[in-house]
Amino acid sequence: MEQVNEYLNYYHSDENPEDSKFTFWKRIQRKFSRFLWWCAGADINILLKCPMQDRVKYAGIGGLVFCTGLLAGLSGAFAFYTVFGPRGNAIESEEVSTLFVIGCALGGLIWGMIVLNMDRFIISSTGKGIDGSDDSKITGTELIQGIPRILIAFILGLVISAPLEIRIQKDAIDRHLQIKQNKYLDELNASTDKSINQQLSVKKEDLAKIEKEITDISADFEKRRLEIEVANQKLIDEIAGRSRSGTRGYGNAAKQEEARLKRMQEALDGDMASKMPELENLRGRRKDLQNQQAKFDEKRDKEYAHNIELKNQMDGLVERLEISHEMGLIWLFILLMFLAIEMGPIFFKMMVSKGVYEFMLDNQKKRMLAKNGIIEEQEQIDHPDGTKIAAKFSYLEVKTEHELKEIELEKQKDLSNDVIENWHSKKKKDIQDNPGEHYTEK
Repeated sequence: MEQVNEYLNYYHSDENPEDSKFTFWKRIQRKFSRFLWWCAGADINILLKCPMQDRVKYAGIGGLVFCTGLLAGLSGAFAFYTVFGPRGNAIESEEVSTLFVIGCALGGLIWGMIVLNMDRFIISSTGKGIDGSDDSKITGTELIQGIPRILIAFILGLVISAPLEIRIQKDAIDRHLQIKQNKYLDELNASTDKSINQQLSVKKEDLAKIEKEITDISADFEKRRLEIEVANQKLIDEIAGRSRSGTRGYGNAAKQEEARLKRMQEALDGDMASKMPELENLRGRRKDLQNQQAKFDEKRDKEYAHNIELKNQMDGLVERLEISHEMGLIWLFILLMFLAIEMGPIFFKMMVSKGVYEFMLDNQKKRMLAKNGIIEEQEQIDHPDGTKIAAKFSYLEVKTEHELKEIELEKQKDLSNDVIENWHSKKKKDIQDNPGEHYTEK
């Protein structure tokens, strides 16, 4: 009893006595031990009355739960940073604002607290059954009952391990991711060049057709203009007497040449007038195509810039996980390590023998039940797998209410019977004394 009181004074006292055991560091140790017990979901008031073995056991379990929450917080912070952080080249770090870092840290803290409380619930609801067995072996019943908790712990282990897995392998993942980004950028640029060149080829073909049409029309006009110059020279030669006729002056031959020259000039002028709108339209289209060709380099540069943005978007959590799994089995060992940390406390709680704390906790529960009129009884049940012990609960307050209600109804029945008997006797006597008032003759 003195030892228990000493423990209680040591763990509950907030004073600072001059005794050496109440030094600053021992106060820190006391508070930290209480925190670890809280992480384990243990009742501190009961645990203070237990032997050192139970206190160490729950401090160890609480330490694992606390480490799981701490790792979950780090994992969540890194996951927030990777998902919502700036994207760029894998091996080049981008500057981020202090506010963003604080937001990631806050998100990681919230996620760590969520995981910590889920683990506390899982651990506090895991343990030996109500049959009082203190065997350190995990029974089939315990394993079946623990499947939902094990499944939740397994999922939490997967979620926690993924961001930390890529953080641990960050350098190797960055190198592989940079190679993958560059390869993807080359593919995008090649696709851009192919698309631009195809469009440019179509424009060049259209431009060549227009150039040919313009050249054909201009060549025809030039040919006819030269023919007119030749005809004009013949007219001059005819007037000068240098033609085959040898006659000088403006004779019949000269008149014929002049008429022929006039017809050729009128035909050319007419054709040029009719072809000029078409020629202007072709020249306008040629200018538009030339301008479009000049803009293809600008369009190519914009596509290249967009390709860089697409390449930078590969710097994400999922992409890094894929690279991590492609690098070998290192990710598997990291995952198994975190699964062991997450699921270990559940199996430890199921494996450890029931100690003083567990019996005192059962005793406290039963005392609380008894104080509230609930009696727990154990009975044996024959089962195909063997005889099993099951708990049966009796609710005294409910039973008392039932009994009181039955008595009340019984008394009400007696009173009703007395009333009916008195009414019957009185009515019978009244009929005997005055029979004529109770029937009529027809």
